[in-house]
Amino acid sequence: MFDVTTYHGKTQAEIEASLREKGYFPALDMDEPGQEYPPHTHAEHHILVVLDGELEVQVEDDTQTLCAGDAVIILAHVKHATKAGLAGCTYFWVEYKD
Repeated sequence: MFDVTTYHGKTQAEIEASLREKGYFPALDMDEPGQEYPPHTHAEHHILVVLDGELEVQVEDDTQTLCAGDAVIILAHVKHATKAGLAGCTYFWVEYKD
């Protein structure tokens, strides 16, 4: 399952405020151009919100390229992988449990 939501037209501060209003604690991360995280899983759910650049995200057998304003929810124990675009990628990530 690949659930993409959008924050298009929102500033970094607005996105962070929106996530915090929902009770999340977003962490800012930056990946170098082409940086990859091979397929893996987590015990908790994750939200990734791209702020700048592109991030190729594979969730199980589905791969999509996210750009600024796109967000993906990755459920716990679901295999996923990421690869930053040619210009790298800046994004918020959030971990949460039910």
